[in-house]
Amino acid sequence: MSSEETSSTKINERHEYKVKLDLMLAFGEEKTLAKFQASTVAKIIQGELKEVASRANHSLHELLMIVRGDSNGSEGFHGKSRAALVVQALASHCGIEFDVVNSLIVITLDEDDDLFCIEPVKGKNLLCNIVIGVMYQSKLLDEDVYNILIDDLDSVSLEIRIGDFIINHIKENTDHMTATERLARIEKYSCSFADSQLPPDVKLAEVIRIDTSDSSLKWRDVSDHNKCGWVEHKAVRKVSTNRKSEIENDSEASL
Repeated sequence: MSSEETSSTKINERHEYKVKLDLMLAFGEEKTLAKFQASTVAKIIQGELKEVASRANHSLHELLMIVRGDSNGSEGFHGKSRAALVVQALASHCGIEFDVVNSLIVITLDEDDDLFCIEPVKGKNLLCNIVIGVMYQSKLLDEDVYNILIDDLDSVSLEIRIGDFIINHIKENTDHMTATERLARIEKYSCSFADSQLPPDVKLAEVIRIDTSDSSLKWRDVSDHNKCGWVEHKAVRKVSTNRKSEIENDSEASL
């Protein structure tokens, strides 16, 4: 192959790599727009539901009076079913399917109380696959937006699993706590065999086991597999990395 042919081949290869990069970034733009559209639709519905709840003074009795003119039968609902009754009343008044309302807000009230609290679902929970699926089934999102949002390219979960890589969360500031609160916190962690954070000299750790009884994590140092231990789940966070886990090829990792 001549030098001119070699040069031409390299130029073509660079062009192909650039095209692949452009496609990835274009998809990223579509993903951002799809998330904006879905969150906008969700927040509009949440705003409408909160407005109805406010007009009813967050009272189940008043809400039912608005929706159907009486509250007969409401006394037969207790606990979770009473919260579900609030959801159904809001859904009926706003003309929105129960599953949509139930996925976008959280209703809390005492077992037989009349007053309820309404909280909108926020953050990552607002655009999780379950909510997106419910909105799509209810025709609140079109198929193109739905397919973009559930694409495997961005199916990374914040949930920590075996084989994930972790680092310490920013250490909790306890200066504002009262003496009683600090004591309660100490007692909480003293009852667990897991550490409240990774050792300072461990820059990156890999999760090799999970204790389902308390969600504590067994870890090992990626730089020294002989260095390992247990850590509280809430003390660490998952790192986004393309580093490959070696657990499948390590028979001693899960011991």
